[in-house]
Amino acid sequence: MFSKLFQKVNLSPRHLDAERRGVTSADLDPRVVLHYGIPSTASILAVDPIQGLLAVGTLDGRIKVIGGDNIECLLIYPKPVPFKNLEFLRNQGFLASVSNENEVQVWDLERRCLASNLQWESNITAFSVIYDTQYMYVGDEYGSLFVLKYNPQERKLLHQPYHIPANAVAEVAGISVPIHHCIVGVLPQPCSPGNRMLIAYENGLLIVWDASQDFVVCVGGYKDLHVNNKTVVNSPNDMRHELSNDTSDNTSTEKDISSLCWASANGSILVGYVDGDIILWTLSTDISAKDQPGKSSDNVVKLQLSSGSRRLPVSMLYWSEGRSSNDCGGHLFIYGGDAIGSEEVLTGIEASETVMELLFPKFTPKLKIKKQLDM
Repeated sequence: MFSKLFQKVNLSPRHLDAERRGVTSADLDPRVVLHYGIPSTASILAVDPIQGLLAVGTLDGRIKVIGGDNIECLLIYPKPVPFKNLEFLRNQGFLASVSNENEVQVWDLERRCLASNLQWESNITAFSVIYDTQYMYVGDEYGSLFVLKYNPQERKLLHQPYHIPANAVAEVAGISVPIHHCIVGVLPQPCSPGNRMLIAYENGLLIVWDASQDFVVCVGGYKDLHVNNKTVVNSPNDMRHELSNDTSDNTSTEKDISSLCWASANGSILVGYVDGDIILWTLSTDISAKDQPGKSSDNVVKLQLSSGSRRLPVSMLYWSEGRSSNDCGGHLFIYGGDAIGSEEVLTGIEASETVMELLFPKFTPKLKIKKQLDM
């Protein structure tokens, strides 16, 4: 019976020719059908809080999308290059990414494929999707800001005619020295219809821009901070924070920005610097006097995770609002800012007051370290 299994099969001439030439790539279509878990070399994350999706970008051009109900999807870019930006078009089924080769990409999550891509001519240094829209802000190395739109019907990324050159911002803001620094961050203002954005330049200059009126709402920077600033310094021994008046940083020098985020919809922001400082302040967003852009608030809080003179850059800042509408507090998550040589940790700080309240002297800051996670 077993001898039948080893009987020689008579092949047709067509099969004999295929056997002689061997198997080629044209005979096969190798591809990844399923993938479980987190891929190696993960380097960047994105979250869609509405659909409950997490995207993980890697250094070799892969994006893993994970969600509830055992949703797992692996997107593979043809080139094995890292991603420097990754962000969902929230609740729309699309994911935007920017590769290290400055190519803007939009992925179709339902079809699990690359829907559109656009090669950028200059180095992209900032990228952001306007909340609940198909519009995107792109900042480049020359300090210019552009707008893109993804058209899901045509499946194309389209250039929009709106463009903010650096010299135009300097002119409207009344800055005598032209801006020659790249944009390191562009964030749409929460609860705005997408017309207002925070633009951060490498040299520490902060501008709130109203796109609907081509108007600078507010201008600020580290050198604009005034003398009597409150400083919250973390004590590494007992994890307590001491509040003190700090007058040592009253200089006109500029400081490079390494991270930033909005802390509320009314103009409170958090800015991290390359020297480990974190500044919490409020930008005046009153545009009643259109010919005079607002200045940064005199009341600021400087947060230091270490009292040492040499600290790691603050590479990530994230503010999470309170869970309920009645909860005016929140949590601040920080990566970096500790003394050089210390362990890499993600620090969570609980604020019992809103950031706005922290910035005014009539309120007492109540900050405490909630948890530090080893990385």
